[in-house]
Amino acid sequence: MAGISIVLAEFLACILNQRLNFVKMSLVLMVLVLSVLSWLQSIVWRTNMTLWSHAVKVSPESSYALGFLGMTYLKQGDSMQALPLLERAAKNPFNSQAQLALKYAKVKVRSQLHKKTKETR
Repeated sequence: MAGISIVLAEFLACILNQRLNFVKMSLVLMVLVLSVLSWLQSIVWRTNMTLWSHAVKVSPESSYALGFLGMTYLKQGDSMQALPLLERAAKNPFNSQAQLALKYAKVKVRSQLHKKTKETR
């Protein structure tokens, strides 16, 4: 944030002193715009869940985005959410990581269902 403040101060100094050097003003504006865009992108990259959820929204058919989102759900212990994502991702024959995670998710779901049926007896 300090960098943005410095750039903004320079921009205001240029305007107030009427030193309207077009190149300097353009560079300052460009840095400001890129700083804001970087900050907005950092919100998407904050966690694996936000990153891969965004990736799936942008590319809903990407087997790698689907696979990584499914694996993120698996790591959080939500096998039921992971299963449909990993099933879609594993359709890509080259995405062996998703295929392996799908097998693991199926075992976890079966285990959870078996545990629930035991508890209801």
